[in-house]
Amino acid sequence: MAKNSKFKDTVDVDRISELPDELLSHILSFLPPNFSYTTRLLSKRWKPLCKYMVDLHFNDKFVKGEEELHCFRHWVDKIMLSPDMNNLPITAFHLNCGHSELSLFNYDEWIKAAKLRGVENLQLSMFHFYTAFEMYTSCSNSLVDKFISVAPYNIFSCRTLVILKLERLCVAGNILSVDLPLLKTLHLKSVYLQNSEDLKKLICKSLILEDLYIMVGYKESASIPLQRVDKGPYHVLFKSEYYNVQFLRLEAKLPNEKIISYFKDSSVFRNLIQLELIFTYFYGWDDVMDVLQNCPNLETLLMDEILPKYARNLVPEWTLKVGSRSFTIWESPNSVPKCISSHLRSCTLTYEGMDDSLRFAEYVLQNAQLLQVMTVKNTKFAESVHHLECLDELNSCPKISPFCKLSIGSF
Repeated sequence: MAKNSKFKDTVDVDRISELPDELLSHILSFLPPNFSYTTRLLSKRWKPLCKYMVDLHFNDKFVKGEEELHCFRHWVDKIMLSPDMNNLPITAFHLNCGHSELSLFNYDEWIKAAKLRGVENLQLSMFHFYTAFEMYTSCSNSLVDKFISVAPYNIFSCRTLVILKLERLCVAGNILSVDLPLLKTLHLKSVYLQNSEDLKKLICKSLILEDLYIMVGYKESASIPLQRVDKGPYHVLFKSEYYNVQFLRLEAKLPNEKIISYFKDSSVFRNLIQLELIFTYFYGWDDVMDVLQNCPNLETLLMDEILPKYARNLVPEWTLKVGSRSFTIWESPNSVPKCISSHLRSCTLTYEGMDDSLRFAEYVLQNAQLLQVMTVKNTKFAESVHHLECLDELNSCPKISPFCKLSIGSF
């Protein structure tokens, strides 16, 4: 009997709740907010701990029906807007919402509350119903109206922000001021701004920016006419003031050589050490060389010339001519960009059906003194014959760097 009583006493002891607040709060930080919040039901001991969550990630992916929607909104309101939460700092606020009744959410108030609590990492994704490709091919401005609008002063004036990632939303009105002194990462993916001047202002005022991703559209008329999408303002912008960027990813997804020409006469990216060029529609090497000429300290180059599956059937209709040819073929230039001759250490080329990429690889091998890795990928390399032919060709090419390793594969 005594033995059973001793066993019962042991079972009834809640050892976890006896841990100090600091340790319990650290444990809760690894859980999604909804799980952390429900720990209040375990005991009164846990109830105040949910206040100390510093990484807040909210997603309405599994919210179904009007009742669950109101519960979701009430739950976020409770965490973000309760008076007893106002002075508690947070590190991250991520809001991923794609519900058809987004207008019911207090997202502007949630963002404002995150700013007041010193948020460092702000990520908003507010739209799920259209893919980026559907947006490109839209011939009206109707999609702009379907985007949730956020106030520019609510996002672009936050002195604690280090990371800002916005996806599928619309900035309501012009950006009158930018105050982001600590911002190092800026991603704008499928975001509508008022005009191109707003984008330029945003980037120019982000003085210590290191990581930049831009895929934006404008509510005002586009400055570049686009075939098949001339009625829609959505386009990718390349030309801007990226003076401080160290890592840059540029995507050319629209089939128009005028878009690609944005590369030309672009700013000198003196701090850039890694560049990723992604071409859905490739128009030639002249523009690529123009970019490289303006990246004097580049160490890593990644080029992707892959046509996505969804667009392959559209090639005959969308392909445009540059002069008398559909794209400029590779011709070895008279001069070598400084980045290739003096700084490039890694080069990765992913392509299909264009042997010019091999010529470019040979050019890099012959001129990159510090090159350590050259990686070439092609769909044909799944066939052993093409793999061996390419390997033999590149191995026989003179290499100026004695340390370079070749890597050939398929994808």
